[in-house]
Amino acid sequence: MILGLHWLDLLAVGLYFLGVLAIGWGSRKGIRDQEDFFLGGRRFGKLVSVFLAFGSGTSSDTAVSASRETYRSGFSGIWVQLLWLFVTPFYWIIGPWYRRLRVVTGADYFRERFQSPALERLYVLFGLVFFAFFIGLGLTALGKTVEAVSDVPSRAAVPVIALVVLVYGVLGGLRAAAWTDTLQGILILVLSVLLLPAGLARAGWFSGLHEKVPAEMFRIVGTAATSDYTWHYVLALMLLNLVGVAAQPHIFSTGGGGARDELTAGIGLVGGNFLKRFTTIMWGFTGLVAFALFGKAVTDPDQVWGYATQQLLGPGFVGLMIACLLAAAMSSADAYMVSGGALFTRNLYEPLRPGRPEGEYVLVGRIVSAAMMAAGAALALYFHDVLRLIQYVWKVPAIFGALFWLSILWRGVTRAAAIWTVLYSFAAVVVLPGFLPRPDGLPGQPLLCAAWGLGVSPDALDAAGWRTWACLLDALVPFLLLFGVSLFTTPPDKDALDRFYAKFHTPVRPDPEEDRRAVEAALADPEKALSALRGKRSAWEWGRPRAVTVVGFLLCFLAALGILLFAALLGALKTP
Repeated sequence: MILGLHWLDLLAVGLYFLGVLAIGWGSRKGIRDQEDFFLGGRRFGKLVSVFLAFGSGTSSDTAVSASRETYRSGFSGIWVQLLWLFVTPFYWIIGPWYRRLRVVTGADYFRERFQSPALERLYVLFGLVFFAFFIGLGLTALGKTVEAVSDVPSRAAVPVIALVVLVYGVLGGLRAAAWTDTLQGILILVLSVLLLPAGLARAGWFSGLHEKVPAEMFRIVGTAATSDYTWHYVLALMLLNLVGVAAQPHIFSTGGGGARDELTAGIGLVGGNFLKRFTTIMWGFTGLVAFALFGKAVTDPDQVWGYATQQLLGPGFVGLMIACLLAAAMSSADAYMVSGGALFTRNLYEPLRPGRPEGEYVLVGRIVSAAMMAAGAALALYFHDVLRLIQYVWKVPAIFGALFWLSILWRGVTRAAAIWTVLYSFAAVVVLPGFLPRPDGLPGQPLLCAAWGLGVSPDALDAAGWRTWACLLDALVPFLLLFGVSLFTTPPDKDALDRFYAKFHTPVRPDPEEDRRAVEAALADPEKALSALRGKRSAWEWGRPRAVTVVGFLLCFLAALGILLFAALLGALKTP
């Protein structure tokens, strides 16, 4: 036994580390410019795009948080990760958008759309904070799990894991992230079912599980008396995340920007995220099995997954579980660090030092990518509560979310409205929550009532009710501000908007040279291009949806219903 681990476990972890480092070393070849490093040369096919979306959206905190919440609150706790379920069909629409925008970063989009360096820099600041917290969240969850299954304290494990991710990500950029995410995606699928057979066998399978776990813990949606995840809170979270998800900084590359074409972008983003929805149910069900076996023996819910691993798996399989969790943490951290490097390099460094060799920009991107990982590791060493971090980072993407949706669909959004809305959202999401009283354990929030004029008695809502109102306000008020301020401020420049939308409405050609010529032709005469591409003109830019968009969206919605039905049937299963 070394560090509390069997030699077979150490071998499994060691082989995994060697594998991802080899991929990073091999991926460094062919990195000639920023598009190669930050977007993999826009050459990813469907399979790689699926696993890139799956891996970048799945970290060690997803399995840990889903199991810890079902262990604590019952099966309704799966909504801590499943709240994106009915957001996923919209990915079929926005995935092709990211490819058609032809930008490297989200900040590129806001600069082009609004001709605003100030808005571009605000997005860079937002993106760097976003990445640091999400990397830190994954490393925090992983460190706690490693501590539960070995003699390695989390404060020692986190820097080692961060160093490995840093090395292969800095070497190969998004290409290394994509190929390692393919390997890691397979390991994450193994992770989703690894504990269930042994756990169910010890619990007496499904019939024994229902004998040991109270019936109310099998509810898919909880009540205020038994769970934090009431139906109205879940719906509010879905709306908030629908608003915020489209503006997440990494999604401009991992959500389809690096795909070969628009169809690949949509398939990759939808397919990868539906894989995550399925595995979420497996992770959550594992928490119920842990409750049946261990009761309240685990004092820190963040360590439920690690404790179950230690109790249920034998030598070698514990190492495989650690490797799977490493895969989950690394698959998102690598994409985050590369995207963070892209933001800094493209949108801060290059404007200050234009015309420099591409090799210099790639080097800066590598340095900043390393700094992003170091910042995430520092936050992981500072924070210890996975759920508290998750509840915070749910709201962060909403800072730019409403602006992205409305500025794509409506020409009327002005630069002033965009900046004021971002500043408001930053204050509402980041600053004010630190001063307003928390709803947990309190009858209400008089300050919040007074501030928004809700006309609701502070005693009328429970904690879940206050969280519901807070999510709705964070999701909807920015749209009202964007409309209101845009009506009274200087309209956007028509020529700049025509050029932006001429490029946006030009379908992507798989051949890069052919696509470049098509964009140049559209930009040479934007008015003519827009008339040919869109027909009737208006201030709204959605146009007539294509059949593939409508049919694909409906099929995705049916798939989401199917996953929810699967979760309900799994919770109701009582035989054998």
